[in-house]
Amino acid sequence: MRYKKPKFMSNGTLHWDKFGYEFSTPPDIDLLSDSALCNDNPWVVFSAVLEHLKLGQFSSISVLHNIIQSTDDGILRECCAELIGDAGSISVIENFTKEFSVEIFDTNRPIRQIELCIAFRQSMLLCTVPIMLKAYLLSTDRRETNILRVYLSHLLEPEFGDIACSLVPDETYQDIVMSKYRELKEAFQSDNIPVLYGSLFSVGNLARRMRTELATSPVNETNILRMRHHLEASTAYNCSSFYKHESFQPLNAAALIEDFIDNPENMKYQEGQRYFYGHNIPE
Repeated sequence: MRYKKPKFMSNGTLHWDKFGYEFSTPPDIDLLSDSALCNDNPWVVFSAVLEHLKLGQFSSISVLHNIIQSTDDGILRECCAELIGDAGSISVIENFTKEFSVEIFDTNRPIRQIELCIAFRQSMLLCTVPIMLKAYLLSTDRRETNILRVYLSHLLEPEFGDIACSLVPDETYQDIVMSKYRELKEAFQSDNIPVLYGSLFSVGNLARRMRTELATSPVNETNILRMRHHLEASTAYNCSSFYKHESFQPLNAAALIEDFIDNPENMKYQEGQRYFYGHNIPE
């Protein structure tokens, strides 16, 4: 069964070329109430979890697992997986992997595999690399699951390289990915760390990378969209004016990123730490 989004989620909420995690209009219900977390409409429940997470209240995130299990709405499942990745602790991601392991490795349902692996991409956790790699190598419909190579590249490569693009036998591809995984794990003595573009994640580095990307012609709008998602989900810094009527506005984006970098308050974010809306994600 598919449910209708409430009005406050229409017109751009959950779209990263519009409002992202912000609501298009003020919610007409108290999303922080216990009743909102038990609402009959799973979109309302999702919104309630999101509002708790924005306040640094992470205990309700497991409710999203229930939504994924109970709905056949692929868009809703994808949004839940995305939010789990953005705000889930290491233990949450571990529990997510165990709970959905059958589906993650179910080669008969490649679309479901991709939906669930979005959580790993958004978490940026190095420990998810072998999981995504296994899902890809087991898959038989590479037309669908090739996107997993992009997810892996997103974490492991400074730019699209062999992990995203090489046409090599699976055994060779596994060696390429696992070599980079082991390199990073050895460098930081753990795989319970966030990595992005082949380096230890930091909000500051992400913002500076965005500035460089915005100064490069032509601007890769897909890259900016993904980076905007990570930056805004981490810090709550409103980047919605990057876009106007879903059309990218490079001058607005460049000015906003300069303002972000120039604000000393934004340099408080620590390298190797994950955040959601400015709150440390408990690890």
